[in-house]
This record gives sequence, structure tokens and C-alpha cells, in this order.
Amino acid sequence: MKKINSEQLRRSVQQASAPTKEKRSEWKFSSGDKGGWRWRVTHPDGTEVSAHAGFATLKECIADATQHGYVVWIPEAERRKADC
Repeated sequence: MKKINSEQLRRSVQQASAPTKEKRSEWKFSSGDKGGWRWRVTHPDGTEVSAHAGFATLKECIADATQHGYVVWIPEAERRKADC
């Protein structure tokens, strides 16, 4: 059995508990009081970008967000059907 000294243990615990850096952008879609839709994205470096205008429907809002880097998530079950 290999012995671990206290310094090795301390470093191991620090590495295990170190927060991982988020690599994905966080997208948020919201509707206003008048029913218009807007998107906002926060990138991993902390910069934020939002829609320049509101949209009448969520579908229009998502289409605009897609032009700015949003990727529509497809559930695994639907991805498998598309591969057939």
C-alpha cells in the first residue's frame, strides 16, 4: 500500500475541490410585459450581448439568437431518429 504524505493529500483535495471553468455561453429568453420576446447571452469571459429589438414570437427570437451563435438543443431521442 502506498503512503501519501499530508502535502500530497492537501494538493489532491485542492485539485478535487477546485471549481471548473464554464466553457459554454448561457442563453436566456424572456418575454416582456407586452408579450415581446428578447434573448440575452453571457459568454464564459463575462461579456453580455442581448437582442437589439424585441420579437413578436419566441420562434422569431430563437431564429435571431441562432444568427448570433445560439444552438438549438435536440433531445437525444430525436437525434437518433435523424441519424436513421
